[in-house]
Amino acid sequence: METPTLVSMHGDNMAISSLRGSVLPADGQLAYSVKLAAKVLDLGTRKVEQLIANGGIASFTEGRSRRITRWALEEYCRRKEAETA
Repeated sequence: METPTLVSMHGDNMAISSLRGSVLPADGQLAYSVKLAAKVLDLGTRKVEQLIANGGIASFTEGRSRRITRWALEEYCRRKEAETA
């Protein structure tokens, strides 16, 4: 049986979410700014900042910039799916 896929467009970025899979940014980028991660997840930047602060999404800093890996975004989506399943 094929897994259903949801596609969400946000400007020049596209997030592909499989109900059993992950969020896969179309550009193959490995790490995202908070602003871009928020667009990929279709959340506000404040919500993403709150998720980072409470440990809901893992992140790291590079210089003065905070980055979120593609893996961290995928892991967040998997956890949210499991919570609602």
